[in-house]
Amino acid sequence: TVHIIGEICGRKSIKYNPALDPNYMEFCLKDREGTVARVVYYGAPPQDFNFVEEVAMVGYWDSEKDAFVATKILLKCPSKYVEQSAVAVRSAHIK
Repeated sequence: TVHIIGEICGRKSIKYNPALDPNYMEFCLKDREGTVARVVYYGAPPQDFNFVEEVAMVGYWDSEKDAFVATKILLKCPSKYVEQSAVAVRSAHIK
């Protein structure tokens, strides 16, 4: 099992068609070292997947598919949500 953190290469790299297969998603990921890889995930995208800046994944490299197969996808918070929560925390401390 391998853990990878990276950025999605662009929204256009996301291939998900629930009408064709609701349990298959593929996208391009660039890790923190700059390595780019194709990612395959056998499941529906997590909620808010299209709004994240970074994703953390657990999975393994499949040399036959020439792709990283993610078994779990964890979302990093988009900055707009982080900013909103920071405001909420400050407001809570002021009261």
